[in-house]
Amino acid sequence: MVKTEPGVGAVEKQRTDSSNSTGLDVERMAGEQGDGLKRELSPRDLNMIAFSGSVGTGLIIGTGKRMASEPLQRLSSGSSNFSKGGPGSLLVCFLLIGFVVWSVITALGEMAAMCPMKKGFAGYATRFVDPCLGFATGWNYFLKYVILLPTNLTASGMIIQYWKPDLNVAIFVTIFGIGLVVLNLFHVSTYGGAQYYLGWAKILIVIAMMCAGVATSCGGGPRHRTVGFRYWTDAFHDEYNGFHGSLGRFLAWWFVLVSTCFAYTGAEIVGASFGEVREPRRNIPKAIKLTAIRILLIYILAVFVITISVDPSSPLLLKTAGENGKGMKGISPFVVAVKEAGIRFLPDIFNAGLLVFVISAANADIYTASRTLYGLSRDSQAPRIFGRTNLKGVPWQAVIVSSLFIVLGYMNAAKSAAQVFKYFVDVSTVLGVLNWMNILLAYFGFVRAMRTQGFERKYMPYRCFCQPYSGMFALFVSILVILFSGYECFVGGFDSTEFVTHYIGVFAYLFFIAFWKITKRTKMVDPMEASLSPSDEEGTGQGLPPAEWVTPLDLTSNTTGSQRLTGIDLKENSERGNLEESVEGRMRR
Repeated sequence: MVKTEPGVGAVEKQRTDSSNSTGLDVERMAGEQGDGLKRELSPRDLNMIAFSGSVGTGLIIGTGKRMASEPLQRLSSGSSNFSKGGPGSLLVCFLLIGFVVWSVITALGEMAAMCPMKKGFAGYATRFVDPCLGFATGWNYFLKYVILLPTNLTASGMIIQYWKPDLNVAIFVTIFGIGLVVLNLFHVSTYGGAQYYLGWAKILIVIAMMCAGVATSCGGGPRHRTVGFRYWTDAFHDEYNGFHGSLGRFLAWWFVLVSTCFAYTGAEIVGASFGEVREPRRNIPKAIKLTAIRILLIYILAVFVITISVDPSSPLLLKTAGENGKGMKGISPFVVAVKEAGIRFLPDIFNAGLLVFVISAANADIYTASRTLYGLSRDSQAPRIFGRTNLKGVPWQAVIVSSLFIVLGYMNAAKSAAQVFKYFVDVSTVLGVLNWMNILLAYFGFVRAMRTQGFERKYMPYRCFCQPYSGMFALFVSILVILFSGYECFVGGFDSTEFVTHYIGVFAYLFFIAFWKITKRTKMVDPMEASLSPSDEEGTGQGLPPAEWVTPLDLTSNTTGSQRLTGIDLKENSERGNLEESVEGRMRR
């Protein structure tokens, strides 16, 4: 068995019994223990989980209200009108926030590939910054997904109201909610398989929607009306809530920027699956690269098609953004495009396809919330019961507790369904951006530890060419969005409800930090003492070297002289020589 002890530069040395030099599969051995998460998610499932969990309601449905250009009744006040950003603002904001999200994902990938662990984002914040930040990160992330869960389930009911406006949203919240809870209680491979096929369905639906949008823009519909870039004549609207000129244009653009963050919320969800993926050092970098490419390409291309195929002043689009039109609140701009082009049956087919998006996203919400709660428990930051798993490796107690928040979806069954839905979106948006900020803070703690201990970036299993500088920019933008996300509540008179929904997440986050800091008297992590090895729960098992889950690293430590470390310290020189020869051969291959 492998034992760990503190070592030079905080890299834990592993003492390996020479009798185990046959190279046994550490992952398989760990999976037989049945006392924790099992690494049984295939790379195929991991890649599709990342895509399926992030592309959902915000992109397919929410883009309509960001581009609408006619004065609309403000949801929180019937007396004030305001305009949205327009197609130019929409595309620019998706490009900007897309770069921010890409920076967050690559920062997470560098940490996760170097130091795989099953405790999620909170574990990295605890290890590299301060345990109080880890506590706040974990609970913030948990709250985000238990709020997104009823939001997505409510969206499923609103989509069905496209055909049956009088149906109660609570019916579909119940039906889909029960089905998803049962699915998440099965083996993780069942969840991964479901997300894999749902993900492919989403990709095909998005491609079909984009092709239809381009076709209608080029005059391919029954009406043969060529649009081209006609809707870009007013790309950036000059009026917002009574403000005109440059100020009005900026406020409209900022509104779109903040709401665009909701569309990207969940892009980092791939990190929640790292604790259950096979061979993390090999597969995490692949997942990060594919996730960034897929999400950014899908998002940017989809938004561009929307801007050339949907009229910002369309009455149908206005109904999606306003509270009028009871059965139209969940309609997608893609549905608006084909409906206005006069194409029969296709709007109904596309609208049915939207259910795949919201159900897949809700499925990912339960999974992510439960794994976050599990990680908090393993870090002694939540009750121990949530850190237990059944023989299949499923933290079923955490799944049940996370699923209880489905009942919040019944709030949307009231007459003010659109109002409550908007509140959920506002709260989850801020919580999502806070999570991006937490990942970046943990990443900078990781970078500081690497530099202090003299580890060079060129030896990292995965590194992004523009980090850490892109991470600095992403952190700056994230902080601005958090601070000014609720500026609407100060425009045209103070709106207490808007203020609470936009900033309650910030207050909760600060409370979590203060509570854990005071009660546990935590201290900032010394970068020299920060562990850059895999977590303790990962560094157990048999086999020499444990290459199936962690490829031995060849690091150079300037702080202890020019000492070459492989992550494994053997007593006998003969064993050391054999190991280094094996590692060198693996690296050359």
